[in-house]
Amino acid sequence: SPQAILKEFHRVLKPKEGKVSASIMVYNKESIWWHLYVAYYLRFIDNSLFRELPDNIKENMSMEEMFRRSTDGIMCAKAECYTPDEFSEMCKKAGFSKVVYKGGYPNTLEPDIAKKYIESALKEPRLEEEHKRFLKAVEFDHEGYPMYEGKHCCIGGVYLLYS
Repeated sequence: SPQAILKEFHRVLKPKEGKVSASIMVYNKESIWWHLYVAYYLRFIDNSLFRELPDNIKENMSMEEMFRRSTDGIMCAKAECYTPDEFSEMCKKAGFSKVVYKGGYPNTLEPDIAKKYIESALKEPRLEEEHKRFLKAVEFDHEGYPMYEGKHCCIGGVYLLYS
């Protein structure tokens, strides 16, 4: 229950005038992981990650389930991802006065996936426009990490919460 946890965080954290009360990471939907690895690679290129699952499960997996099973192991019971707007709204409902999305922290896997597969993903007729729009807007910083709208766009969305 993420909303209840956020409310409890807000309750126990001591407000500090103008200072960050908490820094939190949640899975990021505005990421290479969601829009390229799950939406394209696992659906259309190679789903061998799921080879141990029964065929009836593999054939009927939603994007959300593929995401969940690709993050913390194929038997992962729960793994949600949020857009910055979705998570910021949850934090505000929990009582935080200000929420700042810092971007998705860079990792070693997503830059390689992005460089290797964005071009072919954009040519894939089965890939939905939502994902293509995101991928068309991805740029790379001077170190080769993917960025979307000026922020790193990897799996771990980082937020600063103010009480």
